[in-house]
Amino acid sequence: MRRRGLFALALLLTLLGLCAGARALELGGKSYTPFKANEITIQSSQAGTVTIEAASGDLRWKPVAVDAPVSAGTTTLQWDALTWGGEPLPRGRLTLTAYFSGEDGREEQARIEATVTKPRSAVESCLAAASEFCADGKKSLLVEITLSAPGSAKIWITPEGEPENRVWKGGGETKDNNPIKFSWNGRDQRRQLVPPGRYMVWAASTLSPAYVASSSFTVTDTPRSRDLFVTGSLLPADWTDDAAVWAALTAPIVVGEGEEGNGLRVLAAKSKNAEVVGTCSCRTVGVTVLSLDGDGWARVGIWRQQDGVYTEGYVAEKNLQVVWPSTRYGAVIDKQAQTMTFYEEGRRLGSILVSTGLVRKNFPKAETRSGAYLIGTRLPFSFEDEGFHYTYPLRIDGGNLIHAVGFRIHDNLRDYSEELPLLGTAASHGCVRMDMRATADDSLSAWWVWTHLGRDTKLLVTDDAAEMMQRRREAGLE
Repeated sequence: MRRRGLFALALLLTLLGLCAGARALELGGKSYTPFKANEITIQSSQAGTVTIEAASGDLRWKPVAVDAPVSAGTTTLQWDALTWGGEPLPRGRLTLTAYFSGEDGREEQARIEATVTKPRSAVESCLAAASEFCADGKKSLLVEITLSAPGSAKIWITPEGEPENRVWKGGGETKDNNPIKFSWNGRDQRRQLVPPGRYMVWAASTLSPAYVASSSFTVTDTPRSRDLFVTGSLLPADWTDDAAVWAALTAPIVVGEGEEGNGLRVLAAKSKNAEVVGTCSCRTVGVTVLSLDGDGWARVGIWRQQDGVYTEGYVAEKNLQVVWPSTRYGAVIDKQAQTMTFYEEGRRLGSILVSTGLVRKNFPKAETRSGAYLIGTRLPFSFEDEGFHYTYPLRIDGGNLIHAVGFRIHDNLRDYSEELPLLGTAASHGCVRMDMRATADDSLSAWWVWTHLGRDTKLLVTDDAAEMMQRRREAGLE
């Protein structure tokens, strides 16, 4: 009887051990904050390796860990809740799935439902508005810094290759979601003009100093010419020739004098009282200068705001200015292919899908106009319109932006099901919607644009005049 009891106890312990073995992996953690050292705990009955995947509904993010070593017992991993390119994960529901491979070859899985909270304040980007800056004591270099949440940042400037040699340092603060902006006059801490050369501007938030962003620029002692000139075409003749495209992206551009968004009027004759044949936004929209007649007037061509039709006329020279674009990056929006292609210092990086404007009877001005643009105002990182949320908006025209494709909030998740399938087709009201998903090499996306393309980076939008007129006819507008 005693022997039978011992046998039953041994059998029970064996069964309990088998049950425990079947549940040998446990994953712990309920809430994660981007830009914070979050902890994920893994309980395992044996040593091995684990891969942890992250998803928000149908959206798959960068894995938390890939083949990370795990010890028998409790292993703690630290995770910053960032995805590709350092983008903070969106707030809301998050599913983590762990795939464990034990030393004995046994495979286990565990899954938890968690929440991503509002990110800590950390610097996401630090972008100088020019690739070349003349330190003559008269003009200043604009720098824009974006933070993931309101807070303050430390800012400093060093010669390139000398990160410890801080020739200038300062700080800034934002109490909302607008970027921090500051202007540097080219002087060091002793208020002396710095010598010509390559420099870096750096920024880190006071709350999350480990996350540092920077950009480079060249200081010269000779200002670039701002004299008006006959531009020739703003667009390259051969879009397949990367050298020609890069030359167009880096050439100086003539724009309307005045604040961004105000309308530059193009007149039918050389008189301020002449008929207005078209308008375009000042400061960010390129103007083709056809001739300078020496009488204070320029003959110009624009793709007008009213309908996107190319139009020629006259503008007083005093209403025009020359801007030298930033030359680190450039981009091309192809309205036929519905893609946005990026270049870095002449090298083609790759493309993402976009949706440009679709002209309809009730949206006759929705055409994304062809031509050359400069990136203008960096707006707060998100806004809402007609129930959709849009992130990473940058102004390129008076009423048009480039921004990530829109989403609604359903069940504490971002729902992209309405606008995401439209990428690759004309579908917007004039803005350029960008794919928020990282490309195959985990690099290009709307987030990459937000953190890499600074003010005065040039964008070219292909000319599709015949197709545009066909769209207008189909919409009953011609």
